[in-house]
Amino acid sequence: MIDAIDNIVKVGNNKDVYSYEYIESLRKEDKNTPNPYVVIPQKGCQEMFLSNNVDITIYGGKRGGGKSWGLLAETLKDYSNSHFGAIIFRKEINDLTQLEKNSESLYRQFGTYNRSKNDMTWNFTSGASLKLTYYAGSFKDFKDRFQGQELPYIGIDEITQMEYEKFKYIMTDNRNSHFIRNRIYGTCNPDPDCWVAKFIDWWIGDEGYPIPERNGVIRYCFMGGEDGKDPSTISWGSSRKEVYENNRELIDSLYQPYKDLDLGMNKLEMFIKSVTFIEGRLEENIQLLRSDPAYISNLANQSLEEIERDLRGNWKYKTVGDDLINFANMQSFFANEFKYGDNKRRCSCDVAFDGGDNLVMWLWVGNHIQDVFTCSANSKEVLKTVKNKLEEWRV
Repeated sequence: MIDAIDNIVKVGNNKDVYSYEYIESLRKEDKNTPNPYVVIPQKGCQEMFLSNNVDITIYGGKRGGGKSWGLLAETLKDYSNSHFGAIIFRKEINDLTQLEKNSESLYRQFGTYNRSKNDMTWNFTSGASLKLTYYAGSFKDFKDRFQGQELPYIGIDEITQMEYEKFKYIMTDNRNSHFIRNRIYGTCNPDPDCWVAKFIDWWIGDEGYPIPERNGVIRYCFMGGEDGKDPSTISWGSSRKEVYENNRELIDSLYQPYKDLDLGMNKLEMFIKSVTFIEGRLEENIQLLRSDPAYISNLANQSLEEIERDLRGNWKYKTVGDDLINFANMQSFFANEFKYGDNKRRCSCDVAFDGGDNLVMWLWVGNHIQDVFTCSANSKEVLKTVKNKLEEWRV
């Protein structure tokens, strides 16, 4: 039964649902007289982030886009459910300081915070909880710490710093037995050398900027299989059916034990994840800019690389410095005398399965570089390419 009273709608679980016009009026009131007890996402990317309904959301872009606040605010959707357990990660324990401060303004009316570095947990009056913690350390230690947990909501602040292996593992904890929606949300600034850059590549244009028409568009993926540790091998599609057709044999075999159970979803919904990318925009964080408009100049007074990433949201911009090799050194490659040495043919290879680097192979004849080859591909294709190149070079 639904009863509408002015701008508030009462739904079956006795929760209030407000009209958008009413939310806009609250925003206007807050603009005139800020009220810390009125918690409303800002229009634009923050609102889009908190209103989406997918399995994995990457909220990334310019610094100051309100991304970390969004991670905290997501918890408020389920804080009244006594079975709800959430976790928000940062790389190091000391990185959580700002999240702690921001959480005070959001949660203080709903529960109490345990101020212990060994147990940084918000305990809500309903019995729900949110733990702030770190993920630094070895994969084995990470696995031992989180094995067997039930976490319907997992937030990862600065997800570009988390290893892909740990991200894949924490997915196994994204579960619950109380019909709470499971989701994983990650926030970040652009980093062209991390696995996230590959993960969201479809949403990013050739010049490194998010494609406006694809912002918030939902795609689907299957990450399982023999190359499950390589983000380049993820199977993507614009529909679950498309992904299923490319992974039919494995998915059908995994679904076999559950096919006769009435679980409320089909095998495509069970095995194929929904994913979206939402661009974080500083110009939409009116709260920050109204309080500190000079913050923009702080970002503008950085290196060109930092400006491109942090102020313009570029995911592919990388400067080429002289720390490894400069142009004069490269010119000397072609001016030096031949140094054949023992005249034996050898190959050196800089393998790059993950990150933004390319694989580079060098053919040596003695001490002389005879040829060079570079490519960017997933692990399976790289192995095949290297074998073919070795045959071609007779090494």
